[in-house]
This record gives sequence, structure tokens and C-alpha cells, in this order.
Amino acid sequence: MLNGGRFFFSLSCCLILTAAAEPPGPVLELTGNTFFSTTYLTAGHRPGGDRSDIERFIVHVLDCYHNAGFPFCRIRPQTAAAPAVITLEIDEGQRIVIDDLRCRVRGSTDTRALHRFLHPTRGRYFSGREVSRLRHRLEDTGLFQEIKDLVINEGDRYYLYLDMTENRHDQFSAGASLNRSAVAISAEIAARNLLGTLRQFLARYEYQRAFDLTYQDPVLIAPVTLQADVSLLTVEKARRTRLKAQLSAPLGFATEFSLMSGREIVADVDTSGSGYAHTLLGAGLNQTIEIQPVAFEWSAHFEHLFRDRDRLRVDVDGACSAYDLHVLPHAAWSITSRHEYFDYVRIGGARTMRGYLEDEIVATSAWWANVEYKPLFIYPLCDIAYANHTWLYAVGVGLDAATALGETSLVFAWPKDGTWRDGKVHVSLMRNF
Repeated sequence: MLNGGRFFFSLSCCLILTAAAEPPGPVLELTGNTFFSTTYLTAGHRPGGDRSDIERFIVHVLDCYHNAGFPFCRIRPQTAAAPAVITLEIDEGQRIVIDDLRCRVRGSTDTRALHRFLHPTRGRYFSGREVSRLRHRLEDTGLFQEIKDLVINEGDRYYLYLDMTENRHDQFSAGASLNRSAVAISAEIAARNLLGTLRQFLARYEYQRAFDLTYQDPVLIAPVTLQADVSLLTVEKARRTRLKAQLSAPLGFATEFSLMSGREIVADVDTSGSGYAHTLLGAGLNQTIEIQPVAFEWSAHFEHLFRDRDRLRVDVDGACSAYDLHVLPHAAWSITSRHEYFDYVRIGGARTMRGYLEDEIVATSAWWANVEYKPLFIYPLCDIAYANHTWLYAVGVGLDAATALGETSLVFAWPKDGTWRDGKVHVSLMRNF
């Protein structure tokens, strides 16, 4: 017992001596702050003497004031009498209430539609979080290349003013996938700001195989987005028609929840002449996370088909990028007591496994990922999949180039255990107008 007491006494002395040997951090002094106390602003934030630490602390203080209604808050570092003292002079400015939102658009977008789409809060204290939400919602549209925000006043009223410049957002794309025995051709046209109303219309066609029409309205019942889809898929022995309507609503800053209802109509399955027309119900969740330099987006969709042998379909998709590395993970499960032709998960082709034929891999569940490293215009790529208890992969090389016609992409990919004769070629062209 005595030896144990000596051990703890020695350990305590070592800790005291170590703490005494550490150089004390700088003393932080704040002046001019009346709305927030110094204790509140410095709680959990003890900047060191490094310039970047001090800058991060200043950003933290500005965020506190901006989110509390002080858009004109300014912080000025002062020359301290002692080198171990950091003095920050805070000019809080006026606390204001934002009466409304005003927009200026250099382009064709109607400001009334834009106002409904943004769905701003009125008659509340200025909030930096609200400004970030509005900017994030605008950036997600992909319609604007420059967004500026400022606070203006007219008499005793204050307004949040957004100044935006449109880019060329409507898009036409075409693609072809080639191998020794077949050619698959597709084309797509997207109007992402239909007649300046922020509504979107997309038409996609695959030669002798698929046709899709999508209409999206983010204005009619904003902030809820309404989307309607009609798709037709034709294969050798069957045809599937899907009619869907979906409602999506934001949950917080970067999360969106959706509900879907529709109808699936299948004819001539397995040459037996049988078919069905049944109801679809589904739900989805989408989230975007950005922590520079990493950007990550993921979505999960659940779909239930009501029939004699109900089918549950789950799809999970993601996209992660950091510097020049891009990873797109995907997973799909189809759960039913007996799988019919359109129940299976099918991967392969330009959009999934680029070293394989279109829909070559058929399974009840599958996981796959597309990996690209793009430090230059020519880059390596790899597609990995796990299906039917087997690992598959494809390797290749891609080439991106800007031409007079638009953005072009050329991909060469080879499957697992394939020779150079088994390579696939994928060509795509995308042009904004």
C-alpha cells in the first residue's frame, strides 16, 4: 500500500512539472461586445498564437453575431501592449429584421418564380444560416454561375438582396457504346429552366430499348417539389411501362425526403403472354455533405410493388470526390418470393460497369462502384462489382476534351479475364445551350 502511494505521488509530481513546463497560451481580450459575453464567445475556443487559429476564432465570433441578427458586425485586431495578449475590438453594428427578399437575375428567370422557389422567411432577425440555405438552394439548381448577397435598407426597412447571373443551363447529350457485335445509342435533352419558370423537362431515348419523360416543378407548391415520370422499357420478350408521381421536401439544410406513388404495367413476360398492372409506393432520402476538400452525396430509395408476390426494391447511390479522386458507390436489392423478368437487378454498360455489355450482369442484389482519378485530361478508371457471390471488375482509361461541339468523353474499358478484343468503347457528347 505504501509503494502504491509513492507511485501516485510521483505521477502527480510529473504531471504538475509537465504542465508547468508547457508555455502558457496567449491571453484573449475582447472589447466592444455587449450582446454576447466574452465567456460565451470564448467557451471551447482558445486560439493559440498561430495566425490561422486566430482567424478561425474570428470567423466563429462573426458566425455567432450573423446568426443572431447582426449582419454589419466587424472585428478589428488591435496592437497589444504585451506580446502574450490578443485584443479583438468588436463593432457589433445594428441588429436588424429582414422584411423581405429581393432578387436581381441577369438572365431569363422570372423573379416571382424564383421568390416562390426560395421560400424565404420574412419579418425575422437576419440569419447567416438562412442566407446559406438560400445560396445552397440556388447552387443546387445548377442555373447560376455567380451569386452575390447583401443587405440593403430603404428608410427603416431592411431587405436581403440576391444578385445572380445565369449560365447556359439547357443541355443536349448523346452517347454510343460499341463492342465487336453491337452498338447502343442514346440521346437526352434537358430543359432545366423551362420558359424561365425554374421548371424542368427531360426526355431520354435509347435506340429500340427505352424512352423516358420527366417533368419537375419546384415552384407550384414550394418548398415541396413535384415530379412526374413516364418511362417505357422494351426488351425481346417483354415491355414495362411505369407512371410515377413524387413529392420531395427539404429537411434541414442539406437533406431531402421524398414520397412516391405510381403504377407498373408489364406485358408479355417470358413469352407466356402473362402480365400485370400494379401499384407502386416508395420513399427516398437524399443528403449532401461538404467538408472541404471532400464533397459527399448519398441517396436511398425504397420501392414496394403490391401484387400476389410483393416486391421490395432498395437502391442506394453515392458520389464522393476529393481533389482529383472520384468514387461513385452503388447498391441495389430486389426482394420477392419469386423473381420475374423485371424484378432482377441488371448492371453493365456505360452507366454502371463499363467493361461489360448493357445489362449483362443479372442478379437479385448487386453492389458496384466506379472509381476515376482525374489529374489530367486522360485518366485511369476502374469499376468494381459484387453480384451472384462473385467479384467482378473492369479497368480502362478515359479521355475528356472540350471541342467546338461541346464536352466530349471517350472511354475504353476491359472486363475481368477479358482480352483486348473484349474491350468496350463508350463515346459521349454534352453541349449546353
